[in-house]
Amino acid sequence: MLMQQKKQIMDLNSQKWFIFVSCLILLACSPGNKNNMGSTPDNSFVDKNHNSIDSLLNRISNDTIALFNYLSLAQSSRDCYAEMKTYRQLGLYYLNSYTYLKAIQYHIYYLNTAEEYSDPIREIEALNTLAYDYKAICMLGESSEYYFKALSLLNKLPKNNNKEILSEKAKTLNGLGNIYLRINQPDDALLFLQKSLQIERQNNSILGQAKNLADIGSSFESWMEYDSAYQYFDRALKLYIETNSVSGMSSCFERIGNLYMLQGKYESASVYIESAYNSLRHTSDKLNWLNSCISFGNICIRKGDYLKAETFLHKGLKISDELKLPNYLEKASMLLSELYKQQGNNAAALEAYEKGVSYAKAFRSGRDINRIMTHRLAYEKKSNETEEILLATQLENIGRNKTKATHRTLSIFIALTGFIIILVQLFQIKKQKVEAYPCQEKIKSDFYANIAHKLKTPVTIITGLTQRLINNLDTNDLHKNSINLDILVRQSQDLLSLIDSMLPETNMQKRIKSDITTCENGYSLTTHNTITYSKEPENNIEKCCISKENPTVLIVENDKDMTSYLFSILQENYCIVTVDNGRGAAQKAAETMPNIIISNITMPGMNGYDLCREIKNSDTIAHIPVILLSACDSKEDRIKGFRCGADAFLSKPVFEEELLAVINQLLDARKLMWSKYALTAINTGKGIEHNIVKKNTAVEFLKQITNLIYKEIDNTQNIIEIISDKICLSSSQLNRKIKAATGMTTSNYILKVRLNKAAQLLSRSQKPIGEIAMNCGFNDFAYFSRSFKKEFGMTPTSFQRLPHSIN
Repeated sequence: MLMQQKKQIMDLNSQKWFIFVSCLILLACSPGNKNNMGSTPDNSFVDKNHNSIDSLLNRISNDTIALFNYLSLAQSSRDCYAEMKTYRQLGLYYLNSYTYLKAIQYHIYYLNTAEEYSDPIREIEALNTLAYDYKAICMLGESSEYYFKALSLLNKLPKNNNKEILSEKAKTLNGLGNIYLRINQPDDALLFLQKSLQIERQNNSILGQAKNLADIGSSFESWMEYDSAYQYFDRALKLYIETNSVSGMSSCFERIGNLYMLQGKYESASVYIESAYNSLRHTSDKLNWLNSCISFGNICIRKGDYLKAETFLHKGLKISDELKLPNYLEKASMLLSELYKQQGNNAAALEAYEKGVSYAKAFRSGRDINRIMTHRLAYEKKSNETEEILLATQLENIGRNKTKATHRTLSIFIALTGFIIILVQLFQIKKQKVEAYPCQEKIKSDFYANIAHKLKTPVTIITGLTQRLINNLDTNDLHKNSINLDILVRQSQDLLSLIDSMLPETNMQKRIKSDITTCENGYSLTTHNTITYSKEPENNIEKCCISKENPTVLIVENDKDMTSYLFSILQENYCIVTVDNGRGAAQKAAETMPNIIISNITMPGMNGYDLCREIKNSDTIAHIPVILLSACDSKEDRIKGFRCGADAFLSKPVFEEELLAVINQLLDARKLMWSKYALTAINTGKGIEHNIVKKNTAVEFLKQITNLIYKEIDNTQNIIEIISDKICLSSSQLNRKIKAATGMTTSNYILKVRLNKAAQLLSRSQKPIGEIAMNCGFNDFAYFSRSFKKEFGMTPTSFQRLPHSIN
């Protein structure tokens, strides 16, 4: 026995030495990409060499010792292609082993090497691979960042029919489509998936077509268009059968089974899901097997086979725990909670539910949607960069021929750009000097940083108003143009004042008083500001609305010209309310209940961070989105802003299109949540759990209001005043807050709650309808009957006669 084991070890070592020697031979024959003697090899030779490397890596793909040896040889011979491909293969090895962090590590090496050797195709492949790694662990924000970077690089490449480039583009588009599916935005997902499908057809990739067809089917499933979803799943299944892809066939079986389950066709669902489970039971594809296992448990719950359901869900939990996959742990735990609840085991149900919530916190990020939109906006901005430059040039030529004012503004802008470059160079030179006197050097550094931050506000106003003047040259609005020119002149003077304050170092020394006070653990520095934050603008901002239906924006900004600039951007489509300091802004927000708040960070009294924290900790105004504006753009500043609860963070100079896009996105996202908030709150009395919007301040507020309506449901006189008094809000404030959360007035919301309560009573008892109407606060039976029919599509009498699950 011992001799046999020794022989096996010797055979294994012989195989590894054979691979090692093969690597040496290939590297000796490989010309490499750098530092090669002689002439450059032709493309056919390079392609053959690359194919040989790919073939070798494919043979040793599961042997990490051979891979690391080959990596060392590639690095020593500076064969960049072999080095990159080996990093990629190592990452794929760890990805297939579900060791995601190591997979990400080696794929980052792959990306860095591709960037170092300026290989755009490998760089795109590395970006796609990293994006897939992050998507596998549900880090959708990071995944979308890499996918959009890949898409930007693809757009820069010359258009051609290179199959490798087209294949990578299809992967990028499919990956983005998958991300938008996961964040429940099927409209955007469908756009990316259809483009990917078109490319896969052009490349004649059957597997690529099958994957896109299946994902498009999921988009239709999200819209509850089940017939269309089934057709796409069925088309994908046929292609997977054609290529004999077991994983693909299983995935389609599982998706079709879940589709039948959603329609209540449990027997048909069982057939497909069981087929998916059995086909992957003895394969290495643990993820697709895990999906089918958890789906199997789900269908067993629906059919009432609780013992079988518990067996499958515990299997899913075990494998999910082994692979460290919190999203699958959450799915299995939530289904177990539902199972125990149906069995009447409330303690076990609660324990499983709490575990599911804890797993969800391990991988979910509430800001994924905002981060994905940020990456998409950045990508779209770069895609349109050429057109924007051309348009700016045309507008500049028009402005140069029209007015001297534009001449002067553009000159100041160019001078400002040159000054900032000089300032940066000066700052870098200062940093290189040895800090002989740390305290004094810190004061100087703080002074320059303070000046640099102050430059951001004039830059924002000058660039923004310059662009608006150019755009409005043909409108002949002399009054508005003269106001904007006054602001430009004033900001230009302030800018020159700031520049003068920095030119001579002796002047700076006069302006800075270096008070150094010795403390227990070091020194306390005190600097005295010497910049005179400009005079009041001559024009007054009119705080009025073009239409009362327009959303309200509260601007918190102590610089009057900056306020005027923001007002000029927003006045056409928004009602504007302004506050010039952070200390009174929260109270103003409670009084006016705006739809969105825009606040500067640097303000006297209370800064933007503290204001944002105060807003998000308030029961009254926590639901209002907050956008922070800052002259600083460091990672630390952005993290601090988001930790304070900010919904968006923009750095100065603030560009009009970017600001409007962020505002529209935040308002649109809030509108999408209205119906979910209202549904969750109104169903509070039914004991129904809604995981979508749990622990949301708006939902908690609506639940509080709904409970008060239930307590006063038979009160037909002054219910609004009673509710307002109990939650310490005026009737108008209550109306604005309910409208902001649901889109309904207070009266309409109370009517909806009463009608839902009446529907509950009608479904549970055979009491006279008139008595039920009176109990729900309706004195007029005819009004009750009309309102009920409008809400539920039938009269109360017809509704009571229907068979209900609870009587």
